[in-house]
Amino acid sequence: TRVTTVGDIAAGPLNWYSDTVTFNLPNSNLFASISTMFWQKGQALDSRGYYPPDYYVPATFEDYISCSDPALQAIRRGEAVSLKQILFNEGADKFRSELLRREKLHGDLKGWFPYISFDLLFFANNTLFPTGKDNEALEILKLNTRIYPEDIAAWNSLAATHTARGEPKEALRCYEKLLAIEPHHAQARLGRDNARAAIADQQD
Repeated sequence: TRVTTVGDIAAGPLNWYSDTVTFNLPNSNLFASISTMFWQKGQALDSRGYYPPDYYVPATFEDYISCSDPALQAIRRGEAVSLKQILFNEGADKFRSELLRREKLHGDLKGWFPYISFDLLFFANNTLFPTGKDNEALEILKLNTRIYPEDIAAWNSLAATHTARGEPKEALRCYEKLLAIEPHHAQARLGRDNARAAIADQQD
């Protein structure tokens, strides 16, 4: 949806197992509990065991005992804006500064960052590029490889973007990163060879 979620990190994911059956094993008499259903409400590649909101506002014990609601206060102050909204509406510079501010405030990105690699790729390719926001798309694709350096789709998409922008040296670096993870990736091998040829042509 277009809803912006605000608040603390939910302890449960959007994809989860449930509807358990319980029984005792016949020989050991050990108690067993087994899920019978898998609910998939989120993206299929999301394997996180938690759900971070678009705008992270951690709840503290002080908030609890004082009956204050920092999430609601952030909404009322107009602060509860997603990083995607900032990038789309205010550009890459504002996005970088806001990301840095939140990183300093909340620590390592992997602890609170709301988007998996697929989310970032989808946002770049289905929202930013089609609306002519190429620099913003490049920004999100670079961030994707920083947060998810082992994701071959992240490196492949960034390499293809550099190729389309006529930047073969940058594309070659991305393809080499990808091939270090998956040496038999046929598309990356072809892209690497094409990037090398483009670099040679530029030097002639």
